[in-house]
Amino acid sequence: MSQNYGVFETFGIRQAGIGHENSCPRPTTKILAITVSFCYMNSYINKMITSDDFKPDLNPAGRMTSYMDATTGAIRRILLIEDERDLIDLLTHHLTAEGYKVDAAADGEAGLRAFQAGQYGMVLLDWMLPSMSGIDVLREIRASDTRTPVVMLTGRVQESDKVLGLELGCDDYLAKPFSVRELTARIKALYRRIERAEEMGRITSGDRILDFGPLKIDHGKRKVQIHGEPVQLTVKEYDLLHTLAAQPGRTYSRRQLLDTVWDQDADVFEHTVNSHVNRLRSKIEDNPNRPRLILTVWGIGYRFTEEFSKI
Repeated sequence: MSQNYGVFETFGIRQAGIGHENSCPRPTTKILAITVSFCYMNSYINKMITSDDFKPDLNPAGRMTSYMDATTGAIRRILLIEDERDLIDLLTHHLTAEGYKVDAAADGEAGLRAFQAGQYGMVLLDWMLPSMSGIDVLREIRASDTRTPVVMLTGRVQESDKVLGLELGCDDYLAKPFSVRELTARIKALYRRIERAEEMGRITSGDRILDFGPLKIDHGKRKVQIHGEPVQLTVKEYDLLHTLAAQPGRTYSRRQLLDTVWDQDADVFEHTVNSHVNRLRSKIEDNPNRPRLILTVWGIGYRFTEEFSKI
């Protein structure tokens, strides 16, 4: 059943229970007048959002063009894969007002095709989709692209579902119903983190390579090799690895890693760090059950080995 995000959220008026049907206030004379006014404005916004001005930009070959930030070079085109039309309209309006270009797909297969055909800086992905579930779309995205941030938007609020999404490579997880303001803040936080990482790579690292025997980290290019072979890491996996490897021997608590890699406002759990460390170990350790690079400090967190010299 579709969730009704309503005109009150569109114009910043938060109502208890918003995001659920039948959540409108009682039709007193004063509130009814306000509601009618907002509904007229909402109708206008929906008409505007579905106009030609909001259709994807295509080049002569029929492929979607990039939408670059002139200052940072970040791709500010967002792919929204969501089957609720009201939510598509609402998010498109708000994110367009924030300076993002939004392309929308209403089912999983169409969303995956759009991602493969275009160039996006971020994906907003619903879990429950027609034709192909969001979690399957995420798997397909991560099979070929480990860097584009993916934010899951879903009504599945069980902790196990959040852990599954994060373990499969999504960068953030937001349960419905949610505040558009919070989603926008999380999108901005992800972009800031990527831009900071790229800027640090340009300013402080350049061509600097961290060499830990079998493991080499080229931070300027955000590339990792193990025994000379490239390793594909997600944005979070790379950030977690570099945070640890940049200071061998330093012990980080799980909370410190969450604050550093996921930002303090991220709605994630401390065992999310454990899951990402396990995934990292499966990719960079010769024997993940007996790790030599990322070491566990029992009762506290993790540290990177001092066994290998760092160049």
